[in-house]
Amino acid sequence: MLSTAQFGWNESDTEGDRKKIRKKWSVVWVLLLFASFLLAMPVYAYNFFTDYPFYQARPDTEDPRILMVGNSLTYTNDIPALLRYMCRDTGINAAVDSVTQGGHSLTQYAYPTTAWEEQLHEKIMTKLTTQKWDYVILQGRSDETIVNEESMRRAVAYFYPYIKNAGAQMVLYLTWAPDYGTGGYDIDARQGEIAKVYYSIARQYNCALAPSGIAFARERRLYPDYDLYYSSSDRLHPNLSGSYLSACCIYATLFGKSPDHISYTAGLASEKAGALRGIASDVTLRRSREEVQVTTAKAVTGGYQLKPGGKVKLGISASAGVRMIRTSSSDEGVATVSSTGVVTARAAGTASITALMSNNKSLTWKIVVTGNSKVTLGAGDTEKIDFSSNGFRWTTSNKKIAVIKNGTITAKAKGTATLTGKHSSGFQVKLKVTVKAAPEKITVKNAPKTLAAGRTFQLKLNVSKVRVTYKSSAPGVVSVSKQGVLTAKGPGTAKITVKSYNGKKTSFRVTVTVLAKKLTVTNVKSGTTMRVGQTRKLKVSFSPQNVSSRAVTYKSSNTRVLKVSKKGTITALHSGRAKITVTAADGSKKKAAVEIRVRK
Repeated sequence: MLSTAQFGWNESDTEGDRKKIRKKWSVVWVLLLFASFLLAMPVYAYNFFTDYPFYQARPDTEDPRILMVGNSLTYTNDIPALLRYMCRDTGINAAVDSVTQGGHSLTQYAYPTTAWEEQLHEKIMTKLTTQKWDYVILQGRSDETIVNEESMRRAVAYFYPYIKNAGAQMVLYLTWAPDYGTGGYDIDARQGEIAKVYYSIARQYNCALAPSGIAFARERRLYPDYDLYYSSSDRLHPNLSGSYLSACCIYATLFGKSPDHISYTAGLASEKAGALRGIASDVTLRRSREEVQVTTAKAVTGGYQLKPGGKVKLGISASAGVRMIRTSSSDEGVATVSSTGVVTARAAGTASITALMSNNKSLTWKIVVTGNSKVTLGAGDTEKIDFSSNGFRWTTSNKKIAVIKNGTITAKAKGTATLTGKHSSGFQVKLKVTVKAAPEKITVKNAPKTLAAGRTFQLKLNVSKVRVTYKSSAPGVVSVSKQGVLTAKGPGTAKITVKSYNGKKTSFRVTVTVLAKKLTVTNVKSGTTMRVGQTRKLKVSFSPQNVSSRAVTYKSSNTRVLKVSKKGTITALHSGRAKITVTAADGSKKKAAVEIRVRK
């Protein structure tokens, strides 16, 4: 059996009140049975952004006095303080007071039945009758609209004249549905039930309504990775993000200003705080249902053909206030996209970029990343494009110059042609093809005979931009890249062959030498003393040991004191000092020097 508390009546209720409640519950049971029938069917998610009207307060920013009456949904994370800080951040000197008691309903505040409820009632009435207020915000229990709707309506009717006599505007604080997450529980449907009552009361009294519950529902749709509830076990009270969102809704409702310009974040990450402010702006600053319904957002489809490494900003044609919520790429190896809609091309291929907009529309852009935007080929040459041609229909500006079929470009004759691919989605790609005459011969204009190990060298041909291949007979000695860059790796000789796409070829040999990295005079040290007439032969060591040449040159800084022969023999001629410098003759320009003193 259900208790009287479960039915939502008190012992003091009249029999007429109880009949109304019984009637209401009979309707609820019918609806529950119908809901159980629909469990296997897709559940309709209410569009809270468009299904409700707009109830804005008259802005009063001249030192406004605000009284909040509610329960733990108001005092958790101190929403009155959050609202006060937001006001200060925007130059509004607001005084925010509150009367809150956990678990309390508006009915208990208006019609107390216990001594403690009497004290709270008296506290509220004292504030309403002895002080002036600009706004009085009323917030009921989360389930009050479901099981005590009539009592809640009577409570609002009770407070309304006192609020008016205090010179204040009445504001309803529409709360959110608990996130029970149990089987058969539809949080959107519950939110719709809560909202229906709050909006009905707002319409009855022509008063303002802060749609926090609507903002919670919108957050679930736009940012499913966020969570606005207190903990995994407490799915009724708000966490800091939920309280911040609610405060933003109240701020915008009271003052008619978008919370987007608030810099205060309450310690939340700036990106999350900005997203929450945007949601609050969406649901509070709408002018009419009709105006919301005509908000548009379209993808500007041109200009998304990029080279690897290129960047482009997504183009959007949208009504004022429609913004980008979330972005994603179907293939981040091809292209990535930032939260602000900047696409960065990574590698050749195709990708779809999707953006969820604040009006619940999803926009899609086709991105093609290709190195074939401009390509030069020789007559008779072919080249396969570096992205999938699936879904494209190709045409050419001159079929005598170049054509494309099955994703392969075929160059036919000297000239220039533009290949245009139109995708089935409406996207368009253009490839500019320059065709040169087929080479009659291939020559290397700067073939080197020797290269020092570790050095690189760019080959130059008698033809440019026409496809050729390079091959080394000894890649361990000399390697060659697809672009014709030689890299000398170790001592030896290699044959390099260059071949054009039409079979013309040439070759040459290159020898790799090992240069000296360091020279050292091993048998004479700086500071050595020699007598006039004395001779000495210098000995030199090389690093590395496998240098290709050990030839060196010698030079004396003072030939009157010391002379040195071509073979490194020094002769002391006259007292004094002189420096002998040894230089490698292999082109490395490495040197070693010793300073010698000559005495008589």
